[in-house]
Amino acid sequence: DINPEQEIVSSEAIPSEIKNQLTNHITIHEGSNPPIITGYYLLKPLTTVYCSDYGYDVGEVISDLYIYFGEQNKWQIDEYREKVAGNIGIAKDVVIVGSGKDFTAYYIVEEYSDYDNDGVNESYTKTSVLFSGTLTQYGIEDAQYAFIMLEAIDPLNKIMSENEFRIFRDGDGLASTSSAWGYYAPKRVLEKTNFDINTLTKDAKKYDE
Repeated sequence: DINPEQEIVSSEAIPSEIKNQLTNHITIHEGSNPPIITGYYLLKPLTTVYCSDYGYDVGEVISDLYIYFGEQNKWQIDEYREKVAGNIGIAKDVVIVGSGKDFTAYYIVEEYSDYDNDGVNESYTKTSVLFSGTLTQYGIEDAQYAFIMLEAIDPLNKIMSENEFRIFRDGDGLASTSSAWGYYAPKRVLEKTNFDINTLTKDAKKYDE
């Protein structure tokens, strides 16, 4: 078996120079026996903890965050999806560590959006994400969500700069379990390795329910 914590250190999931800064603001769990977190969850209200780029004020509430963790096999989860403010993010090969009910998941999310819904001003981002919490029968307690901007294609200059990071938490302390939410990218999009903004955006719109 792989050692999940060793794999994380050597991966692009969290740049080492930024990890030290993150630990001042987010709980990062360790261990090789994480809980099974497969399912749908809702972070509401999504509340700002810290932004290195001062994009939001501490305590500021932003859009609800819907997340989905796919099938889990010990330290690996095969799929992750998120929806926030109408944008969808997708990831594969999530690595999760932890012990007992406590866990931290690490993954790379590729996200696209169309500001004007005109197929022209589309943006693409690649972010490194950490998600921490404690699994309970009602959802994920003390849910914390952080992302680091790794790459950005932004025609309208509305996206945060590369290597900046933001940290949020569920404002009421619990990311509750949620029913399946309806905005999906097609399966073949998840299998793409080279993301084409035009193709992704047009395909995703067909699946907007």
